[in-house]
Amino acid sequence: MWRPVVLALTVATPVFAQSASEPPARLTYLANEGVMLSSDRGRVLIDALFGDGLPDYAVVPRPTRDSLERAAGEYGGLALILSTHAHRDHYDSAAVARYLASNPDAVVIGPPGPPPHDTVPPADLGWVRVRPIPVPHGPTHRPVRHTWYLVELGGTTALHLGDTSSDPSSWSDLALPAGGVDIALLPYWYALDDAAFQRLLEVIRARTIVLLHVSLGAARGDGGWPARLRELQARYPRVRAPRQTGEAVDLAQ
Repeated sequence: MWRPVVLALTVATPVFAQSASEPPARLTYLANEGVMLSSDRGRVLIDALFGDGLPDYAVVPRPTRDSLERAAGEYGGLALILSTHAHRDHYDSAAVARYLASNPDAVVIGPPGPPPHDTVPPADLGWVRVRPIPVPHGPTHRPVRHTWYLVELGGTTALHLGDTSSDPSSWSDLALPAGGVDIALLPYWYALDDAAFQRLLEVIRARTIVLLHVSLGAARGDGGWPARLRELQARYPRVRAPRQTGEAVDLAQ
């Protein structure tokens, strides 16, 4: 069930300028498109609280999921919860509610829902800034509202694309940072085609690319994904594809 966006926020500026005085944030992979971006200021959980998920995609193992939803240890403290859309492998209202009940320092933004909540507002929490960028979900049997998130946490700017599949050539009017972003988190299907991947690199200008949403079948070798990943990483040294919950992604420049 969709639940409304939490709106106890102040409006952020439209485009972020990176702070060079702070160290890069730390990125931890959880499962599917779920990640945690963290710094000494706080943590941002993106598409991380999705409960049981869907059978074709990775889920957070039960012990880790319990700690996550209880906001225990590294998952607690100042936190921002972002959800790109309300599909079951990205968002679960019960998991989000459990987290909020366990962490009074958490704020939730998204997922976008039916009108009048179909547009998610920007936010500035002091320690983190967020600009939602409404971009449609790719083809799906269950249409939903969908948004990207441009996040500035300390000295790091991250862009999470959710489940979009649109042509990067159509993104020129999205007002993405002119200097690029530090991290782009995107579904792995953009990396299956050389031309589409090159267009994406040219538009987003990310220093690190993190490929997510790899199906369990592809991870096992269906469709030649492991070989394709090796080829990509040989050509683009800053491409990452985490596979295990808790895996840290190196964001060193």
